[in-house]
Parts: sequence; structure tokens; C-alpha cells
Amino acid sequence: MAKFTKAGLGFIKLDDELINLKAYREITKLDEFDDIMIGFTPFMPSKEDWESGVEGSWVVSYETADERDEDFQLIEEVLKQE
Repeated sequence: MAKFTKAGLGFIKLDDELINLKAYREITKLDEFDDIMIGFTPFMPSKEDWESGVEGSWVVSYETADERDEDFQLIEEVLKQE
């Protein structure tokens, strides 16, 4: 089951959070060990992350690669809308 839904041009929704996909320089599929994820790396980390020396990347984990691929396809569709 998909975790993301379309929320307008360049945006997706995760639970109640609106995510601007244009704020990320890299969105990737990740398969590390037994973890299946989508990773998000921002163009610029938040002030708090910057001050603590953290890049600001975050991930969404999935049970199966099919679930992850379904969400990744949705992300690609949303990014192509503009």
C-alpha cells in the first residue's frame, strides 16, 4: 500500500505532512541489507542540521520493494507535472 498521495504540483502528502519535492536535490530508491527505503536529500539542510553538521537526509521504509516502487513512481509522476 502506498504511503504517499499526490497533493498538487510538485507536492506529495505523507500522513498529514505536505512535502515539497522541489526542495530535494536527490530522491533515491535504497536497498540496504534488509531495509527497503526511499531516501530524501535536501538542497539545504535546516539550520539545526547545519549547526550540528548533519546533511538532513531522511528515509521512508517499506515492507516490500513493490510498495516502495509504487511510491517512487508516484514521486516521478508528480515531478514531471511541472
